[in-house]
Amino acid sequence: MKKLDLKIVRNHFPALDNDWAFFDNAGGSQTVRIVGERIQDYLFSTNVQLGATYEVSQQSGDRVIEAQQTWAEAIHAKSKSEIVFGPSTTALIRNLALSMVQQFHPGDEVIVANCDHEANIGPWIGMEKLGIHVKIWKIDPETFTLDLDELRKLMTEKTRLVAFTHVSNILGTINPIGEITQIIHEHGAKVCVDGVAYAPHRLVDVQKWDVDFYVFSLYKVYGPHFALMFGKREHLKELPGINHFFIGENEVPYKLQPGSMNYELSWGSTGIIEYFEDIYSRHFEDNKLPLH
Repeated sequence: MKKLDLKIVRNHFPALDNDWAFFDNAGGSQTVRIVGERIQDYLFSTNVQLGATYEVSQQSGDRVIEAQQTWAEAIHAKSKSEIVFGPSTTALIRNLALSMVQQFHPGDEVIVANCDHEANIGPWIGMEKLGIHVKIWKIDPETFTLDLDELRKLMTEKTRLVAFTHVSNILGTINPIGEITQIIHEHGAKVCVDGVAYAPHRLVDVQKWDVDFYVFSLYKVYGPHFALMFGKREHLKELPGINHFFIGENEVPYKLQPGSMNYELSWGSTGIIEYFEDIYSRHFEDNKLPLH
């Protein structure tokens, strides 16, 4: 690996060509140039209804499909249909909870971690109004880590879901989500992982970790104000739809994207991967970004 060429990196970000120094990256990163260019190109050349037979509509639809495929490959999902786009991690998890709660029954249990962002706590705590019992998985006050033995104590035959963070946005601790997920699956429950603070710094591999749902914000990974949720296809298919009533239950991910996704941001977000590939090719001899 060559020493990181900061001039090359900075040239990818138009916002850095001024007198400001940006320190608010916890709330979102600056946007890479190619992302903005693709958003503009979509709006100026393919901003039409999808699904029609004329050429521009076909091109527009192809771009949205390419965005789903690009991100499926980037996070090592099995299929583009496992990628659900939305405006933010907060919105996507709330939509997931809105759908998933319809599968639960009074007395079922959900576990949330107290070191997580509110986005992955609030929607699940809200289920208490419907008779769902919510338990709190507390971090160890001495080690500031999630204790796996404590998790085992919390889990019962009624546990349906455990929601926790990959990296705490407060502590910076990287949790062993593969090991955690295995414990949860052994008890017959599912996991919902908040990957917002992890995705900007490490490659995401949802198959390796065997997670059921994994969510992160693309506007914190040099992209537009947009987010994605991975869900195993078999889980997404069984979830009740929250989109228009006439959208079939097998139409994944469309049934979980009320109002549909933002088309221009979908296409623009593919520029993030192009940026990564360019930076990698300039600094590593093998010249090929190892996405998996």
